[in-house]
Amino acid sequence: SETGKTISRLVLLRALLGSVEYWYDQLQQGAEGRIRDRWSELSGVEGRTVYVEGVGDIVRGRVMGIDDDGALLLYLADHTVRRVVAGDVKIRGW
Repeated sequence: SETGKTISRLVLLRALLGSVEYWYDQLQQGAEGRIRDRWSELSGVEGRTVYVEGVGDIVRGRVMGIDDDGALLLYLADHTVRRVVAGDVKIRGW
């Protein structure tokens, strides 16, 4: 609906599975850093101020990147860095 075009589910599924297979192969070859860099590049949040809603917790900070374990690194107002491993990331004007 975003593109205004009809897309074959079969074509979409093939593309999705091909991409998953490619990145799985990269992981098997030890390219964790490359995967992390690509994930960060596509996320579009690095350097932006976000808030993350977790279970019973909301954290606001500037995104510094993603660590080796895949956690989001947030620079907080109190000048500390917090690792966030799960939650809904939202970008808002403050």
